Amino acid sequence: MGGTWPCDFAEVEHEVYCIAHFIAGGTIGTVLPGPISAACTGLVSHAVLDAVPHSEYTNHWWGALDVIATCALALAVLAAGADVRAIAGGLGGALPDLEVAAAYLFPRAFRPHGRLRLLFPSHSGLVRHRRLAFPWGVFTQAAVIFALGALVSLWGR
Repeated sequence: MGGTWPCDFAEVEHEVYCIAHFIAGGTIGTVLPGPISAACTGLVSHAVLDAVPHSEYTNHWWGALDVIATCALALAVLAAGADVRAIAGGLGGALPDLEVAAAYLFPRAFRPHGRLRLLFPSHSGLVRHRRLAFPWGVFTQAAVIFALGALVSLWGR
């Protein structure tokens, strides 16, 4: 496990990789009428993706790498001149993972009574999901994103 600094990964309901949420939210955003609907739908897609069985981080370094990769992708998408709906959907999809990152960086703020408190339902444990061992859980994330891309491609015709 990742140890106890800044908090123990065993006590957090981990989520799908942030970059997968950004890609899924951005993909969905491309077929929606505006950036607000894209961001809101991206946020909803976060909970849906977290319900799919998946692999999770085993230490904070993987989480940091995921966030860095997501930021790099977001900057690349912006630089490429992507539609604002895709960017809004991607940011909406990735936004809930900021809560998890903040809990690792500022653990005392998320432990009002000595116990970790997160708000997003799939992060707090309110909505549970099955975990798959690496690499199978990564494959499920990729499969969901490819299927989503195919559906959006068909919808956009």
